[in-house]
Amino acid sequence: MKKIYTALFTTIIMLSTQLNAQLNYIFSTANKPYVPVTGGITPHLTTDYTGWAPEDEGFAKVPIGFRFNYNGTNYDSANVDVNGFITFTDSLNIGFNYQYFQNNLSTLPNFGQRPIIAALWDDLLLLDTSYLVYKTTGFAPSRVFTVEWKKVKWSYDAPNPVLSIELKLYETTNIIEFHYKDEGGIPYQQFAFASIGITAADVNRDFVSLQSTSADPQISLLKSIDSLAQKPADNQVYRFIPAAVPVPEKFRRSYSYTNNKLFLQLHSGELNGYEYAVTHSPIPPSSGTKTTSGNIAVFSLNAATTYYTYARSLLPGNLYSQWVCDSFTTADKPVPVPYHISGSNLINYLPADMREQDFTDTSLSYFPGQSGWEEITDFPHVGDTCLDGGNTFYDADDWAFTPGIKLSAGKTYQLKFGYLSYYEYNPGDPSKVEIKYGTAAGFAGMNSGTLFKKTIRTYAHYDENGGLPFRDTTIEFTPATTDVYYFGVHNLSINNYYSEGGFPIIGNFSISEKNSSPIAPLFALKGSTDNVNNILSWNNNNINNIQIQRSNDGINFINLATIKNQNNNIVKPRNFTRTDVHDVNYWNQLKGKSKVEYEKMLPLLSVSAQSESSKSSHLAKNTSPDYVDKNVQGTNYYRMQYIDANGSTVYSNIIVLRDNAVAGQLSAYPNPAKNLITVKVTLTGNEKMRLNITDNSGKTMLTKTISIGTRETIIQVDVSHFYAGTYFIKLISDDGDERAIEKFIKQ
Repeated sequence: MKKIYTALFTTIIMLSTQLNAQLNYIFSTANKPYVPVTGGITPHLTTDYTGWAPEDEGFAKVPIGFRFNYNGTNYDSANVDVNGFITFTDSLNIGFNYQYFQNNLSTLPNFGQRPIIAALWDDLLLLDTSYLVYKTTGFAPSRVFTVEWKKVKWSYDAPNPVLSIELKLYETTNIIEFHYKDEGGIPYQQFAFASIGITAADVNRDFVSLQSTSADPQISLLKSIDSLAQKPADNQVYRFIPAAVPVPEKFRRSYSYTNNKLFLQLHSGELNGYEYAVTHSPIPPSSGTKTTSGNIAVFSLNAATTYYTYARSLLPGNLYSQWVCDSFTTADKPVPVPYHISGSNLINYLPADMREQDFTDTSLSYFPGQSGWEEITDFPHVGDTCLDGGNTFYDADDWAFTPGIKLSAGKTYQLKFGYLSYYEYNPGDPSKVEIKYGTAAGFAGMNSGTLFKKTIRTYAHYDENGGLPFRDTTIEFTPATTDVYYFGVHNLSINNYYSEGGFPIIGNFSISEKNSSPIAPLFALKGSTDNVNNILSWNNNNINNIQIQRSNDGINFINLATIKNQNNNIVKPRNFTRTDVHDVNYWNQLKGKSKVEYEKMLPLLSVSAQSESSKSSHLAKNTSPDYVDKNVQGTNYYRMQYIDANGSTVYSNIIVLRDNAVAGQLSAYPNPAKNLITVKVTLTGNEKMRLNITDNSGKTMLTKTISIGTRETIIQVDVSHFYAGTYFIKLISDDGDERAIEKFIKQ
């Protein structure tokens, strides 16, 4: 080991500028005599709450005595806390809304109070403030800074001192060392919940956590242990050595997987030697499979299984980086569409078919009443089922995942949900949320794209019920391949109610297949404008409860009105031209009657009037506009929506109205398309137009200038290089008017 460490220290100096921002330390253990600090300095301990005694909850900022590099950043002072840890930035204390017992390495505290170096982080008690000392010894460039907690009680109720603890920082090598001396007492078990480890400065979930206090404990980069209750052995040493080899990039940017296979793309500077492992444990392996290639594939994974993926960089001479790691869960018993979140009627429980994941642990979990996401039923209205993203104060970066849902390539699906931002203290505090989907459960599996991302400013409060509607949203998407897909709802809100106190509520979440039947036989929507109002008409008045919808961008539609009683049970005769007063009176009574009433009154008309009325009833068509959208300006898109008896949603064609003219006609085929798509454009008048193709997020994929005449113009567009998904073709005039829009799907 001595030779390895010597080589390692030499390489550290040479490669110090290449250290990655990710926490990158190698853990080791030793046993050597404990040497108490003599002639140490007692810092002036303070608290920010008069109810706490300094020997119980004190802290102080002290000089290190040299420049210490921790994880790529230089520090010359440290904040020492009575409770067995130091920080290199702000102290942790009640003034930061951070109590002594919140000793979780993975999540807390907020950025700006990290990094934390925890030799034994728990509720410790000194016999006197003089029992906390610090001292810098030796000569440059090999000085050592030591903090000693002498004869501490492990919780204030412990009858006797349990341990003496030293934390050492080494100049040049930048090694961190924890050293322990047994003082004979035992921890007070009821309140012994310690953490030992180190954290990064500005990234939650970036830590090294000891899983026990044994002579050779396992560590985890995924699972933070904050319940250690056994003291380390006398003369035990735990050591964290900066790795000389740059750690690979985070997996979130470099790997993907489906239900039975995993792909890694590893990158770590100029290095091309790696070691990787795929396991069932959150504890890093002692070794893995070595490779000189950054492209790795693992096949034949089991269904319904959580896997932990590890990788690290290698150099000759047995030098290596810290592991990078993540986890995912393969598909299990996929459910068909339609899927919706069903209520469990147990407040604070996540719906039983969903799982949660947050930055404290990459494994998926279901803990009723303890997860970051919870369920609310009948809010804001009776019958609503909601996911509430604010069960605790620290829920930022929490995910809730659906079960696997079987979807087919080329088919269009609809994601429907409503959203609100809920606040507890500060009215108007927004929340942030995104919805993604992918081929495996877990945030690393969200590899198919973002469907929704928004800062929500539609507010609710805990005492509001029954009056505030959801902001209903429908998103259409088309999977690239037939597979089992998972949908994740991600709480991006800042994790402190006192800074950005809103948290998201997602309601009535459902996924269904869009009706793929041709829409032309059912609806043919037409329109015109009188420069003030947009006038809509359609070819089918026999359907009840039609939704008239309008959009400003051709993508996001809102409901304007519901058209009812447009069916053949209501008689709408044509204008009656006879002058016979008797017939006219009865004729007027016939208007608007049901067929049964009409047939009863028909014999009271003269023979000729009956004949005329019969013609009218069979050819009945309301000659007035079917719908008028009043006082509209600019470009507006219109469509009709109808939900049939099977629950499928059917849409009409989309028309575009602007000012005093109906936009041109636009069609595209084949749809879906693979390589080439043919666009047909018809517009009266000679002018130049731009043909724009955008993706579902509005990004322009192609712009083409064309000349349009009175005859049809045919354009072929190569879309072979487009990603699979939904796209929009827009016809735009020189002055920026959108004259027509058509959607197509790229397979």
